[in-house]
Amino acid sequence: MSASDPDSLPPRWQAAWHWGAPALTLAALALLAWHCVFNPNIHFLPPGSGKWIVYPLPPQLEMYSGLELTGTFRRAFVLPEKPSAALLSWRCLTNGELRVNGVVVPRPVSSAKNWKATLPLDIGPLLKQGANQISVLLTNQLGPPALSLELKTGNFLLTSDETWEVSVSGSNWRAAQAAAATPRPGKGNELYLLETTPDALRRCWPWLFLFAAISVGGVALLQYYLARTVAFPKMILVIMAAAWVLLFLHNFPSIPAACGFDASDHLDYVSYVQNHHRLPHVGEGWETFQAPLYYILSATLLSLGHCEAFQPAGLVLLRFLSLAIGAVNLALIFAGLRLIFPGDWKKPLTGLVLAAFLPAQIYLLHYTTNETLSAMFVTGALCVGLHLLRAKQPGWGWYGVLGIVLGLALLSKVSAVLAVPAILGALAVKLMLRRERAPLVWLGAVGAPLLICLLMGGWPYLKLWRDYGNPLAGSWDPKMFAPWWQAKGFQTPAYYFSFGDSLTRPFFSGLHSFWDAIYSTLWGDGLWGGKVTLESRPPWNYDLMTVGFVLALAPTALVLTGLVRVLRAVNLPWLLLLAVGWLFAFAILDMSLKMPSYALIKAFHGLPALLPFCALGALGFEFWAGRGKVTRYFLGVTLGIWLVNLYASFWIRPKAVQSELSSAIAASLYLKGDSTAGFLNVLNHHPNDSQTMIWLATSEARMHPQQAVQRLEQAIKNDPANARIESELAWDLALCDRLDEAVAHAKRAYEQAPEDAYACQIWCDLALRRHSYEEAVTAGRCELSLNPTDSQAHFNLGVALMNLGQSAEAITYFSTILKAKPTWAEARFCRGLCLLGQPGKRAEGLADMKEAVRLDPANKDWQTTLQNARKDN
Repeated sequence: MSASDPDSLPPRWQAAWHWGAPALTLAALALLAWHCVFNPNIHFLPPGSGKWIVYPLPPQLEMYSGLELTGTFRRAFVLPEKPSAALLSWRCLTNGELRVNGVVVPRPVSSAKNWKATLPLDIGPLLKQGANQISVLLTNQLGPPALSLELKTGNFLLTSDETWEVSVSGSNWRAAQAAAATPRPGKGNELYLLETTPDALRRCWPWLFLFAAISVGGVALLQYYLARTVAFPKMILVIMAAAWVLLFLHNFPSIPAACGFDASDHLDYVSYVQNHHRLPHVGEGWETFQAPLYYILSATLLSLGHCEAFQPAGLVLLRFLSLAIGAVNLALIFAGLRLIFPGDWKKPLTGLVLAAFLPAQIYLLHYTTNETLSAMFVTGALCVGLHLLRAKQPGWGWYGVLGIVLGLALLSKVSAVLAVPAILGALAVKLMLRRERAPLVWLGAVGAPLLICLLMGGWPYLKLWRDYGNPLAGSWDPKMFAPWWQAKGFQTPAYYFSFGDSLTRPFFSGLHSFWDAIYSTLWGDGLWGGKVTLESRPPWNYDLMTVGFVLALAPTALVLTGLVRVLRAVNLPWLLLLAVGWLFAFAILDMSLKMPSYALIKAFHGLPALLPFCALGALGFEFWAGRGKVTRYFLGVTLGIWLVNLYASFWIRPKAVQSELSSAIAASLYLKGDSTAGFLNVLNHHPNDSQTMIWLATSEARMHPQQAVQRLEQAIKNDPANARIESELAWDLALCDRLDEAVAHAKRAYEQAPEDAYACQIWCDLALRRHSYEEAVTAGRCELSLNPTDSQAHFNLGVALMNLGQSAEAITYFSTILKAKPTWAEARFCRGLCLLGQPGKRAEGLADMKEAVRLDPANKDWQTTLQNARKDN
């Protein structure tokens, strides 16, 4: 961007850029900060006088249902004398009732309207000399209840901290946890066995030495041929293309069925279009709110190939479609880089290498997803936009092409809408620089592309607007699907001002910070393609990938260096590129606040901004490569190690137990045929693998429970500390009517893996079957300590308490279920039975029982019980 650059902005515009860009960024951040502090719809815990505390739920990967959670926080304290005045300030997420020594303290109206508001209260008259207690009952439907409280009286100060006790929806009482903290997983948690960088280094350091040797040799060869071969750029392109295609052709046969983020839901969408020859109604499936182009293309391709989405041949076709989309996207990126850096072959080639081997791009191209198609069309639109900015007198047809490509992008994914104002805004700036005032020129250059784009791609969003009142509605919208949330269910300032877990414990590090979420999904498959169990995750080489996150600091530094260089002096094409990147970055940040779920924060949501990202990386590489021979050589070797390690990370080993087992699991879940055949094949190659034995036994138990028991009893001898084997064995023993043994194994499974909610669930179920109600209560409370939104756990606890004669407490569990699932007939009937014995509640109990009979008219026992209850009345 020299002064002779024909696209350079005039000095007045450069000055406006230097103050305007930071001002606009700060204004956007200030707007987000205002929403964080004052908007009650944003589950952000703003700092204040008292620290926010929550129940210490272990980190969980699964989705929580929108069951209303009730949290009780309590703290006892001693005062040497009765105070004349005591100032209490408190807030809660989201509704609550505070009691001081058993007396309810009314909450101010203004605070009740906005849970973030804090107003002081004088509770001096409610306190006494000696022992006192504060208890707070909170409710929250979309996340865990949280409390912030401070009490001052004289020299005495009490704040919400880890000394408080908490119980959520009838779980065990535990010490509170700071909301900003994320506890480390314990035994039984899927996160407990995740790879860490030190352990991965110990296991794979010989490979890193080999990669270093390859990198040193590769850099030497590149330097040799660079000085002696005119066709060097073409040679690099051929080698890169061959390596890129080889990786996918090698991996495709070993990728499990329906692998990827919500892949089975995407395939359901494709199947619906193929079988019904129309688009599904929004809400008929988890992904049916998505724009339809990818699914129409996929369904058409499958029909032409005479196969279906959930057939092996169909899955192969869809993978080759992804490969073709990726190849076209790379070609467009290369074309765009040549427009950004005219007359230079080094920077476009460098940027292309970064694009081709960016981990986020590589793993997405293995999956069934519309992300890559959307990125391809946005990249195409950017290329057309760059051509229009560069050309002195572009033909009017190019503006029509721009509108068409933007329309196709909108038909691929809603996020493409962010590219529209960036591209059209850059074209408007060009017209302003030319002092163009003719209305027809403005209509042709800006209005025509916008009109074509909206006519082509706007209709799916009009349907969403008509049906749900929001053209950007998605699966997070409660109008479309039942409410749900994921850890943590809220955000804190610490989440946005910390980083580092992605370098030490990279997988699912988005639980700890926003920047770790972005980094771990950009430079590796940090979310396992949406899978949440070790045995079903994609069969990458995770030790190498773990180390790769540290090595990826090198290309990260290149991109940041390029960004600093561009910000100093921007031209018109870079104004467009930076605007696209800026909009996608803020959209991801905004979404992380509106829907505080670790799984929604993914770097590849910004994949349409891949062209500016790679251009920045190319600029950074040029800067550091120009610092001298030693720096250039060190940079080349470092990047070479990263590239070779990255390639090896994604190179699937077909005969590895992880590869075979994940494919067998996927086949049993999504493909037709014998569900046990795949697991038997894995055991033929790996006869002592415990996880395979568990899955095989699970498949066999439906028809041959005794055979499954024998298999698991042998497995437990080989792996006696495996809690999952204990759980499955307990369940299969129950199928064989060996309840006493089953309960003993289930309890042992929980003792070995106290953070395994599945083990707790089986223990509670089996104890209930054996009529061990007190044990069922213990197991049920343990389960709620791990997942307080589990409706089945609430039901089991209610049944156990009802049979122990504790009807009042049982009613609370049944009521919790019925708030979220009013048609659960069994829960309603049980609550009715409990209400019959409560003073003044008989009519309400009969009404519940009558409604349950209406919901399940085939249940004759209920009808008889209802008739007898009416007679007794």
